[in-house]
Amino acid sequence: MSRERLLRTLGIAATIVGLFIGLSPIPHNGDNTCGSAFIPDGYFQCPSEQSGRFLLAFIFLIPGLIMIIAGRRGKGKKDGAGSPAPGRTSVPGPVAPGMVAAWPEQWQPGDLVIDIRGRVFVRASGEDERFGRPWGYPRRDTLDISGRPVVPEGAVGEDEPTRPLTLLVRHGRPLPPFSPSGGGSG
Repeated sequence: MSRERLLRTLGIAATIVGLFIGLSPIPHNGDNTCGSAFIPDGYFQCPSEQSGRFLLAFIFLIPGLIMIIAGRRGKGKKDGAGSPAPGRTSVPGPVAPGMVAAWPEQWQPGDLVIDIRGRVFVRASGEDERFGRPWGYPRRDTLDISGRPVVPEGAVGEDEPTRPLTLLVRHGRPLPPFSPSGGGSG
C-alpha cells in the first residue's frame, strides 16, 4: 500500500470516528434529550458533556481531514499533475559520447538533471522560474520527510545548465539507465 493511500485510508477512518462521536446522542437521565455534540437540543441541559464530546470529535476530525488532504496532494504530485509521463526521446543538437537520448524540456520541480558538462542541477519551483532562476543546486536528499521531492531555491538561470540535459531523478526516484541501442523512446 502506498503512503498516499495509507494516509487517505487513515484519514477517512479518523473522520468517520469523529463524525460518529459528534453526531451520536448524549444520554441524559436515561433518555436522549441532550442532542449530540454537533446538533445540541434547544434546552442545553448538559453543556459540559456536549463540549467534551465536541472536543473529542474534533480530536479525530482535524487530523483525519489533514491526512486525507496530504494523501491527495501526494497523489497529484506523484502522478505528474497533468504532465506527460516521462519517456526517453531524442533531442536535436549535440549529444555527448555515450549519451544516446535526452529528456524533453518538460521539467517538474525537484527533477535532478545532469548537463553535457557533467554538472548536476535541480529544477526549482515555479515562483523561482518566474524570477529567472529555475535551476538550483542539489541537496543530500531527493525526498523530504513527507515523501515529496526536495525543491531547492533557484540559483541560476535557464541558460546555465548546458543542453542537452539528462534527467536522473524524478519524484525522488532514480530513473533507469539509457539503453545502449538507440535514441528511441524507452
